[in-house]
Amino acid sequence: MSEEAPKLHKNTKLQQIDLADMRFDYTIGDSCMTDFKVHLPDGNILRSNFCQYWDKFKFNKNFSYFLIDSKDIENMERMWSRYQDPVKIDIGTECFLGNLVRFTSHFPKQIYARVIPYKMLNGETKKFIFTGEVLDIIQAALKLQGTPIESTDMRLLECKMSWMDNWHRGITIEQFETVLENFDIDKSRITLVPDPSHEVTRREYQQRNGHIRVFAPDMKVVSDNFSACMFVFESLVMGENWNQETEDRNTLRQETIGLMTTLGIFLQDKYVDCSNQCIMIQTARISADRLDEDPRAVPNYFLHGRQADKEIYMEHLDKVLQDFDLQKHPIFVRGSKEGRMPIWVFRVLVKVAWIQQFFKGDHYDPYLMSVMIECLYFHVPEDYMDIMKRFFASIFEEGQTFELTDAENKMIDEANAKILEKEKEEEMKEKARNRNQNQNQNKSRKRK
Repeated sequence: MSEEAPKLHKNTKLQQIDLADMRFDYTIGDSCMTDFKVHLPDGNILRSNFCQYWDKFKFNKNFSYFLIDSKDIENMERMWSRYQDPVKIDIGTECFLGNLVRFTSHFPKQIYARVIPYKMLNGETKKFIFTGEVLDIIQAALKLQGTPIESTDMRLLECKMSWMDNWHRGITIEQFETVLENFDIDKSRITLVPDPSHEVTRREYQQRNGHIRVFAPDMKVVSDNFSACMFVFESLVMGENWNQETEDRNTLRQETIGLMTTLGIFLQDKYVDCSNQCIMIQTARISADRLDEDPRAVPNYFLHGRQADKEIYMEHLDKVLQDFDLQKHPIFVRGSKEGRMPIWVFRVLVKVAWIQQFFKGDHYDPYLMSVMIECLYFHVPEDYMDIMKRFFASIFEEGQTFELTDAENKMIDEANAKILEKEKEEEMKEKARNRNQNQNQNKSRKRK
């Protein structure tokens, strides 16, 4: 029996980029996932491999997702400069940028493994790397270190078979390191980086109430099961008065709970294709004869596109609560002026009221309620997390009360003072613009 060859790279270590060191530049809205640039302290810039070619390659099944940096772009620009024919440029782009393994066959490259946070019920966050991305990284890294393997290599096929199912999966960083050691890969060639597509959509959700998503290795847009549950909740629960029971509404409730149970329990540690989520939601609407309704399209419930730290008058909240017979809770973070509150507070209060109404009485489901409440923290700015936890405890835990501390009151007052100062500056700028406009109009009249 032959002895196993010694591992040459066992003691090598993965490199790592911290989220705090990443400066994001992207377009607000849906295109944030495709046009982002991540600026690093050393001047390096990270982008997606399709970068400015998203419209050309988004339906190309030969494309798989990976991150490129400034050096990779320089290599591609040299390649592009050799061609004048746009068709040849597209062919070359697909050949080189369409797959990490093909790219590393032509250019040396630092490999970036995207780390994606995965929300857990205990408030903790796991960190995963897509299994499909791991398979590409194995082949690319071995090729770069001069010990290539074929895609038919038995060890690679065993990994692929053990990870295969119908849903996108991830493994932990510890499991990833074990896989790399099994293949004797030099881990220093690989850099762990918080996934930019997740981070920009998380920021969009916190600021403008979008949908937290990521690109899977096969270019499909997916989300974790918690985000998928919240998307279902926003699409099927909000916009209904669940205190008024009707046959179609009862059907919709059953369909919704079944769908959320599937996503929230049976698909843990997996990522769900967003297009499949939409099909599931549409099927539930058809079953309940609600095909033409989409509450997410109604801005009154979500204030879509409105920035979270801006303010809204409390009467807007009162109208939504009154229209749908929702429970009212105290404004736990006050606005800069009486009668106003931050928009993110509005979103939390509306959603928590619908959570209570939907899961009331015989429909109480502690697990799904906990999933929904955990998702609400995505709306909350970091400085207000402790306030939020105590506020939720006062609602859902018997005997708990809520009161702001002196330090929290001071923090809110300071934040509100900055809002008022900014409003005053904007008001002065507006007056100056109006003055200049009037002066220009007067000059124009005099010339005539």
